[in-house]
Amino acid sequence: MSWNESNRIFNHDQHSGPTVVFAGDTTSGSPPHYAPDVWHTIDLKPLGVTADAKFAEITGFLIITDLGSEIDNLTATFRPPGSTLNEGNYQMQAISVWSGGGERQVQSVTVALVNGCFEFYWKKQVGGVLENGHPSSFLLNLWLSKWGRYEPAGSDQSAAIAALQSDIATLQSIVAALPDHAPAISSLQDRVAALETAPPPPSSPTVITVPPEGITVQFVQAQS
Repeated sequence: MSWNESNRIFNHDQHSGPTVVFAGDTTSGSPPHYAPDVWHTIDLKPLGVTADAKFAEITGFLIITDLGSEIDNLTATFRPPGSTLNEGNYQMQAISVWSGGGERQVQSVTVALVNGCFEFYWKKQVGGVLENGHPSSFLLNLWLSKWGRYEPAGSDQSAAIAALQSDIATLQSIVAALPDHAPAISSLQDRVAALETAPPPPSSPTVITVPPEGITVQFVQAQS
């Protein structure tokens, strides 16, 4: 068994997500009607799901209006493209037993995605056989309530960028509040320039005066 990781989840309110499947004993409605007993590929990218999405959560109503004495059975199966999952391994089911009654159920399923797509199959049975012209009616109205994708650590730098921008703004405010030392710096630079260009001070010659009696120089030999 292997698990697919998702760390970015996108949610709709439980009952406000866009419709992805409208199937049943009617050809009206949007998205288009989907016939039973056939695998259909459902592309979620037009609804804003990215091609690298890992999964989608599909939620919807399963409706049976029972007008016969037989047991009515409605099933739906979901799988990622390329999967060999059999339609008998359905993940949604509604059963109506009583004539004149019916079922109204809200159910959810999570399906893996490939390129933003999944496959969908639904079946309606009356008395254990495929429904064909019986008075009971069936309907599935399914919508997208959640999807998710995986983003490696560090791929989303928006939080770090926002924190850095905040630090820059703080530093700018601190600098702006510092006293203006430009005049003092300019004065110091002028003084240095004046020293560099000033002529050297005049030199005074050293004068040695010899007295009239002269100078006696005595050499003393050091004792070893």
